Amino acid sequence: MDSAKLKTLAKKGDIVPSVTIDSTRNGIVIARNVIIGQVVQPADKLFGVADLSSVWVVGDVPEQIARNVKVGQHVNIHVPALGDAEFDGLIIFVADTVDPLTRTVMVRTLVENPQRSLKPDMLANMHIVDNPHKSLAVPETAVVRERNQDYVFLSQGDNRFLRVPVELGPEVGDVYPVLKGVTIDQKIVVDGAYHLDNERKLAEME
Repeated sequence: MDSAKLKTLAKKGDIVPSVTIDSTRNGIVIARNVIIGQVVQPADKLFGVADLSSVWVVGDVPEQIARNVKVGQHVNIHVPALGDAEFDGLIIFVADTVDPLTRTVMVRTLVENPQRSLKPDMLANMHIVDNPHKSLAVPETAVVRERNQDYVFLSQGDNRFLRVPVELGPEVGDVYPVLKGVTIDQKIVVDGAYHLDNERKLAEME
């Protein structure tokens, strides 16, 4: 109750059967946590009000590529529930911590929503489109995995090959970005790494 209503109550001394609750901001009521006859306390949250003319779209990016995500980058957002509609968002926050369970970093994007097409808790796909950068990558056929470690084979000439450990990023279109282990000037076996690894294992058994 505002001060004017309190003064009226003190003056008349009558119990007010109903009270109008005014929100401190414009928006849409998206939550109601009170029913008729309920006893409430001053600290209770009775209603949730949100201005849906602009919304946050929150996503997670793998920790391997989080270093390339910056505040101010644009994001293409596609919501499957809305068909072919796409929205442009602007990254306004990148978390400073990594989720230990998913190994991802939370990113918050601001999206204009004048028609209120985007609804709270909708699922969306986010594609960061700004600041493309070159990265060394190897095809899936070049990689072998053993005991939770990825390897590729380097050509040593004269039909000789050396298996080296590498650190790879998430797969993108049947290729893996190389984060550590090889450089662009080294010759990598891009096809047949699986067979080379089998021959190596057979040679070790002899």
